[in-house]
Amino acid sequence: MQQIGRQSYVKLPKAGTNPRGVEISAEALEMLAKHPQSQMIPIQWLRKRVDYNPYDRWLGLWKRD
Repeated sequence: MQQIGRQSYVKLPKAGTNPRGVEISAEALEMLAKHPQSQMIPIQWLRKRVDYNPYDRWLGLWKRD
C-alpha cells in the first residue's frame, strides 16, 4: 500500500449502491501476487460448454403437464 497509495489500492463503492465491501484494484492484486512472500495455490480453471436452452426445456415441461 505504501508503494501505490490508498487511492490506487482500494476502490470505494459508488454512493447510493448496495456494496458488499470495497474492491482491491487490479494493480494492487498483481503486485500482491508477484511479491516473493505471497503464497498462492495454482488453480487451473476449466470451462465446459453446456448445451442448454431454457426456452426448449420450458416448452418440454409445459407440454408434459
